[in-house]
Amino acid sequence: MSALIEKIRSSEIFEKIDIYLADFIYSNSRDKSDIIYILVALLSYRIRRGDICLEIEKIAGKDLNELLDERLSDEIIKIPSIKQILSVLNKSEVAGSIAKRFPLILDLDRIYFEKYFFFEHGLAEMIKNKLSNKNHAADLKINKSLFCKLFAFDNEINWQAIAAISSLSFNFSVISGGPGTGKTSTVLKIIALMLDQNHDLKIALAAPTGKAASRLKDSIASQIKSLDIDETIAQRIPTETFTIHRLLGTRIGSHEFIHNKSNPLDYDVIVVDECSMADLALMYRLFSALKEDSKIILLGDRDQLASVEVGAVFGDICDRGKIHGYSSLFAGQICSHIGQSYKDQIDIDENATALADALTILKKSYRFGSDSGIGRLSIAVRNGDTKEIENLAREHNLEDISIIKCDYSEIKKIYREKALNFTFHVGAIHEEILSFIKGCCILTATRVGIYGLQAMNRLAENILSMENIIAPWNNFYPGRPIMITSNDYNLLLFNGDIGVIASDGQDFKAIFERSDGSEFKVSPARLPEHETAFAMTVHKSQGSEFDEVIVVLPESQSLIMTRELLYTAITRAKKKVIIAADLKTIKEMSQRPMERMTGLRDRLWNL
Repeated sequence: MSALIEKIRSSEIFEKIDIYLADFIYSNSRDKSDIIYILVALLSYRIRRGDICLEIEKIAGKDLNELLDERLSDEIIKIPSIKQILSVLNKSEVAGSIAKRFPLILDLDRIYFEKYFFFEHGLAEMIKNKLSNKNHAADLKINKSLFCKLFAFDNEINWQAIAAISSLSFNFSVISGGPGTGKTSTVLKIIALMLDQNHDLKIALAAPTGKAASRLKDSIASQIKSLDIDETIAQRIPTETFTIHRLLGTRIGSHEFIHNKSNPLDYDVIVVDECSMADLALMYRLFSALKEDSKIILLGDRDQLASVEVGAVFGDICDRGKIHGYSSLFAGQICSHIGQSYKDQIDIDENATALADALTILKKSYRFGSDSGIGRLSIAVRNGDTKEIENLAREHNLEDISIIKCDYSEIKKIYREKALNFTFHVGAIHEEILSFIKGCCILTATRVGIYGLQAMNRLAENILSMENIIAPWNNFYPGRPIMITSNDYNLLLFNGDIGVIASDGQDFKAIFERSDGSEFKVSPARLPEHETAFAMTVHKSQGSEFDEVIVVLPESQSLIMTRELLYTAITRAKKKVIIAADLKTIKEMSQRPMERMTGLRDRLWNL
């Protein structure tokens, strides 16, 4: 083996699975080229960081060190040109088309492991099939009276109404919008319109995590009462929500599910919320389990972080960052339902695909007005508008945003103020801590380091201990908040669920709040994997909302410090966001969009 291969094999940057796959495929290749070894090890490494494939055009000619979190070598290790890579792969006898079942699949000038090519190609084809099975908006039998009661019409176009027409027209539809744009209320109105047409529809509501499913259930329960609909329809709107895993039916010890292509889900309509959190494999298995004529509606925010696992499925489906017009035919059909006076407010693209017609971006925030600092900052970050970010940093009269130095003592001071301003009562400390976290949470970009998750949780514990609010003398002290980090279907505890340790004087219990408000208690010894939750990573905060957040962002050029991470962190706050970061860091992050190597976007948008 060459010196370069030995360096890769002995490095701690690459894990055992990377080396095993590289050894195996390299040993079976006809041409024992370093290029094969590098590509396989790199592909395996990048999959753990969310990529589905290697885009040859993006990696060719680059220094290998640029594609790793840490430098493998002080020397530049240049990846060959596109021509050289393709030449080696084509002669290797370990890479080629899916038809010959090679371990490496070469498609669209991308390199895949067979499994991930299968997921990506299969999901794209299933979405296209759903889009081809559609009604025509002009022929939709919408109850005009109910439609007008549900959606307000004035001088400004109502994008929620357009989302309804799109969802009624297609068996696959997507609704994307930032916080406060009314995604949940929109889908409730869509369900009401569907049930008005057919009272016997079987409808399921789901989300990727238990926390997101619980929030969806709470939101629906609170909003049904405000809908101006007949009681017979209101009673048929489902209030139970599922995680996608529970909806599909888990098999113990298997990645496969009870419901699949051979045993599809018995639902006519499936609504999935917080789709930005769903990875490629999970979405593939969900679509595989749909009936041929069922509808599926995806909800989410295309500008948020992608899933922790592989892919950027929701962002790819929404063609993140791009604005697409509707086809002239569909635009005309929309206006036939909402009124011709809105025609000038609809973008028309004569080359629009069916996916463009099935996608609605909700543009009006009902939570953040034009004077909201959080609203303005989130938009500025989303758009990479550094001038507006600078303007907001200089506006000292904004009460809902604050930018401070990323300094340990400064963060400690602010968190102590939050603790002292919160009224902790003697007695049910678990209830008080839960309320405190909902009121204020620290969000971190990383898990380790002086400003990482572990350090910020210790900071919070130290402050609350000094103020005699908690006594963290062991792992399970009363008042310790915990976040579940793996699913337990026996206990019905799911990744993202938050509980608090309590004591009755004799035994310790972890207490979780069910979506119906009831408490669920479990012995700490039975808990699945979990971690302290005074602070949480921005990734883990997805699907949650807090009154205030303290976002800790140390100066870093790390690939994880992206626009999407900053946007997601800011939009977790309902009332105030405090960003502990240098203004330079904030501006740099707004200019660094997340890039995952996938082919799904190109397959769906025919690029």
